[in-house]
Amino acid sequence: MHLPLTPTALVLTPCIYTSEDTTGQLSPCPPTPSASSTWSLSLDTNSPLQIIDGFGAAWTDATTYLFDFLPPDTTSSLLADLFTSSGIQLEFVRTTIGQSDLTPEHDGRWSFDENDGEPDPDLTSWSLTEPGEHMLNHVKKMYDISPSITLLGSIWSPPGWMIKGNVLNSSYTQAYVGYITNHLKAYKSSGVELPLPSDFETLFAFQKANPGVKQYMTECWLHDQSGEQFFDLPQFIMRPIQYGASGSLAWTLAGSVDLDVSYSGGCKECTGIVQVDMNMGEFEKNHDWYALGHFSKFVRKGARFLLIDGDYIYNDNTGVESAGFINPNGSIIVDVMNKFSNDLEVTIKVDGSDVVQVLAAKSLTTFILN
Repeated sequence: MHLPLTPTALVLTPCIYTSEDTTGQLSPCPPTPSASSTWSLSLDTNSPLQIIDGFGAAWTDATTYLFDFLPPDTTSSLLADLFTSSGIQLEFVRTTIGQSDLTPEHDGRWSFDENDGEPDPDLTSWSLTEPGEHMLNHVKKMYDISPSITLLGSIWSPPGWMIKGNVLNSSYTQAYVGYITNHLKAYKSSGVELPLPSDFETLFAFQKANPGVKQYMTECWLHDQSGEQFFDLPQFIMRPIQYGASGSLAWTLAGSVDLDVSYSGGCKECTGIVQVDMNMGEFEKNHDWYALGHFSKFVRKGARFLLIDGDYIYNDNTGVESAGFINPNGSIIVDVMNKFSNDLEVTIKVDGSDVVQVLAAKSLTTFILN
């Protein structure tokens, strides 16, 4: 597929911003005449890099469990907000294959063929199980809303009887292949394709050694307990893309407001892009929802990554980071983080034209250049 490398004319659609202080949440940029601090970025449209498969988040056992506490109308509205253009339009989604660190305690430790711990090399006891069927039902609802989503399956532990010394017992290698194949077949027979049953670490050296192999950032940890919080997710998205990844995925779609949906020893600090109140049957969108939307809503599947010169992060973690993309229709998307505590006037140089905009303090801004 040959993509147009530059738009026919450079027209700035009003930019969109989200700020740490929540005055903006995927909101049109306010008119601000100037700022005392300035910054310059230069976008290279002549050498588009890797194709982008999309941005999204993960279905986990915790997510499906939490969604069941929402009224049907609320769930339908939330799914539309997640996966259609009326919302943040996630196009790349991950699903866990078997138990994960976000499996509720009541599900216990499970796989598709535990067989009470007894070896079952012929997989005669293999089944999707109740948690697996539950996951599939929610995935199918997603596809009913948006059939073009790319689904990545992430494999967790093999059944306990396949494990020896905390690794796969080599005697059961072929059985493990069959175990995974059975899962793919079960999904396919239900109308769900899993074109990406594995994932790769987003390592620059790996891409250099293996040109053309797709790489993804598959687990952008969401949390409210430590770290920078507001900037963590956009950094988790941008930095792998800058080093060759074709997509980034948040962990996870939904969390609990009480942080109580992982098993003992699982992720107790993990949040979702929405937080569900099981007692009230309600959910709230957090800052990660809006941060993810800056990428998923505007960068289309099939876009190409564009390099930007001018990023810099100081030792105190202030500065500017950015990522550029050209969509299949020729529109250019530029996402810019202003990590300073003050407004910043940014000039983006694109194909001989300058785009000038004041960025709010501690904000993420998306430019749409048509």
